[in-house]
This record gives sequence, C-alpha cells and structure tokens, in this order.
Amino acid sequence: MRNFLVGFFSGVLSSALVAYFVELGTRWRLHRAAKRLKGTWVAHDMLDGRTVDRSKPMKDSWPTVMTPKPSWRFWEADSHVLDVKADHVSNDGSLRHHEGYLIVDRTSPRLVTRIVCYTGSDEVKEERIVISSKGDTLHVFPVVPLSEPTIRYCWHALCKCENPPKG
Repeated sequence: MRNFLVGFFSGVLSSALVAYFVELGTRWRLHRAAKRLKGTWVAHDMLDGRTVDRSKPMKDSWPTVMTPKPSWRFWEADSHVLDVKADHVSNDGSLRHHEGYLIVDRTSPRLVTRIVCYTGSDEVKEERIVISSKGDTLHVFPVVPLSEPTIRYCWHALCKCENPPKG
C-alpha cells in the first residue's frame, strides 16, 4: 500500500510540474508574438475588401501605439496583452482619444482581439484582427452589436510604421 501511495503522489506531482512548464512555454511563445506587434501603426482603407490602400493613411486617423509587457514579465498570465493608445477625428471635427488592449489569441497567435475604450465617454468597441503572414499588416474587422446593425464602421488595416513621427 505504501508503494502505491508513493507512486500516486509522485505521479500527481510530476504531472503538475509538467503542466506548469508547458504553461510557461505557452506564455513565452505568446509574449514573443505580442512583442512583434510593438510600435506605431497607421490606419489605411481597404479598397475592395482584399487590398490595402497603402498610398495614403485613412482619413481622420492618427497613429496607433502598441506597447507590450516588459520581457521580465513573460511568465505572468497577461504577458500576451498589449496596451494600445490612439486618437482619431470624430464627425464633429474634435479629436477623440481612446485606449484599450490588444489580446493575442492563445491557440492561434495570428488572431487578435482589440478592446477600444473612448476617454471621456462610456463608449466601448470590440474589433477582431488577423495578422498578415509577414506581420506588418493587421486586418481589422469591427464587431457590430446586434442591437445596432445599422452602424457603419468599415474594415480597415493597420500597417506598421517603420519611422514613426517624433513628438
């Protein structure tokens, strides 16, 4: 009976250790995926639903800045969540600041969810994002609430800005 208990508890302990190290590996992989998104991104229109208009930025958009967690925090549960800050010009011509999070999907690191919270209001939006194979373009698909299907919010793309403006 004693050998059975020793074997049982050593099996439980080794299973827990293996699960812990597998989870650490997953967090490290996700943190690396999040770090690739670090930087300044500029919004561009989609021409026909398949082609990004890279000739000029989207009208009334400002650069979007994405910041991952520091490298030493890769083991934490939110290591795959980036902080996002951006501005855009609203219909009335005023500048609207918004912040939020970009969450890399645990099972497919090329899929991302973005939560946008507008400063100074209760407005919140959700966007689904697909990262291009090169990693330099984020294809943004807004999630439109069923309660307001008439909202017109276009698909667009965020392209990585290699030389972000200073200041």
